[in-house]
Amino acid sequence: MSESVSQILSLYKHWTRIGLHQGRIEFSLDDVARSGIPHRARFEMDRAVARYLEHFEPAAIRFVLFERFARDNAGTPRDIVRWLGLREVEFQLPPSEPSDTVLDLAPDFRQRAQEHFRPQVEALARMTGLDLKEAWGY
Repeated sequence: MSESVSQILSLYKHWTRIGLHQGRIEFSLDDVARSGIPHRARFEMDRAVARYLEHFEPAAIRFVLFERFARDNAGTPRDIVRWLGLREVEFQLPPSEPSDTVLDLAPDFRQRAQEHFRPQVEALARMTGLDLKEAWGY
């Protein structure tokens, strides 16, 4: 699971780097849609998590923050394998490379986007038991 605003910015950076998008990204749902970034539902994970919880027992679901994986991209999969009760394997994952793409953002983009997603983040925190305020800064 990854923070919604970071997902939008990552996708924007990727599309800018490969030439699919040019110009400034503002934040309104219409602006995000016009920018070519997929529909906002992709970034509203509370709905997806709620559907999982309707069909599976909470003990059968493991929520892992992408930020944890990014910090420890070998240890996190090992923990998941252990949680699943599978045979341990050694993971050799290449380190991620930082992007050098410069974003042309409206000055208050992140603040407005976080305000928009705050209710979903709070719902996610309640459903998953994760401290998303600490992890994502909401």
